Amino acid sequence: VTYEYEGSRGSGYILWPLCGHLKLENQKTFMLIPPFIRFHSGKKGKMINCPWPLLQMRKTDYIQKLYLWPIWGQKQVGYIHKNFVLWPFIWFTQENRGTTVQNGFELIPLIIAKSTHKKGKDGKSTGKALSRYTKIWPLVKYRREGENRHLSFIDLWPFERSEAIDRSWSPLWTLFSYNSTSNAFDSE
Repeated sequence: VTYEYEGSRGSGYILWPLCGHLKLENQKTFMLIPPFIRFHSGKKGKMINCPWPLLQMRKTDYIQKLYLWPIWGQKQVGYIHKNFVLWPFIWFTQENRGTTVQNGFELIPLIIAKSTHKKGKDGKSTGKALSRYTKIWPLVKYRREGENRHLSFIDLWPFERSEAIDRSWSPLWTLFSYNSTSNAFDSE
């Protein structure tokens, strides 16, 4: 096959399902048993799958990814950085959003912990968390946003907070709940 697009002239072939090769002005790709083994390099970055999904590497201006799946992996897309260990069970996340940074840890389905901190001039988190969410499934869920706090004992929903579940289903299994604001509190 010959490509005649402006900035991407070149040629390539694919002998499905065995191999393929593409050589253009701005990129090269070689595939063996596509998509399991692929080597790609170009102006915008590099990518290796050898064999996919076990070893995945990608490096561009916006994305950096290295997976030794399912043992360990890390991926950074813009300001979001995610790591896993023993996929899909253990996850670490960090989101740098302007003046705040959100850190998270998940041991699926047992523990979810997230906190948001204000960033200092050095880029690191400072002082007390602006918000915090902790869940130890199925026992307890704790959420704090500013001065508002919520604690519930027995929370059978295994995922992170859901307004619809909290409103409609949680009252069926919650044994104790506590809500407080800066000037009032309520417990059931």
